[in-house]
Formats: sequence, structure tokens, C-alpha cells
Amino acid sequence: NVAVGYARVTSSGKFPDLLNDKRAVRIADFSVLQSFKEPDIRESLLQKCFSVCKYVDAIWINEYQENPILKFFESKGFLREAGTFELDEIPLPSVCMIYQNNPK
Repeated sequence: NVAVGYARVTSSGKFPDLLNDKRAVRIADFSVLQSFKEPDIRESLLQKCFSVCKYVDAIWINEYQENPILKFFESKGFLREAGTFELDEIPLPSVCMIYQNNPK
């Protein structure tokens, strides 16, 4: 009954070219408090994101390339896009990752 993390799902931001013809949303923020870093909590938060995003073709993230959370997203089916990207808010090198709902 205590908030220990949050995720912000949005349709704003510069979409990766691969998603131009698809319905897509972005997980713009995804964080769990340091004192609650158990894998089940992070997994639960991501499952809530998947539930909210089930109506779209794809979910994407754009995250700082040194962020350790990237390995977690990769383990859940997000695929890194080739090339270098830049975070919308801060001019730092970033990684764009895409999760395809019902890939064809």
C-alpha cells in the first residue's frame, strides 16, 4: 500500500523512424526506490506498463546508454536500435529500445 516506484507512459517525444507507421507509446520514466530494488517490484511495474500499453503496436524507451536498467529491459524483450540517439531533455548519448506487441 506504499508507492515504491513509478512509470510515465506517453505518446510524446521524437519517435524512432522504425515506428513512424505504427501506434506506439514511450516509457519516458521508469524508476523504483533504492530501498525496494527487489526484482519482483521492478517486474510488477513493467507488467503494469505492458497492461496499459496493450492497445499499441510498440513500446519504446530512450535511455542514457550507461543506465543499468537497460539490461532489465533487454531481458524483457526490448531490442536495441542501431545507431546513436540523444535524450530529448539532455544532450547525452542514449540507447533507443523497442518492444513489439504481437510482432508479425
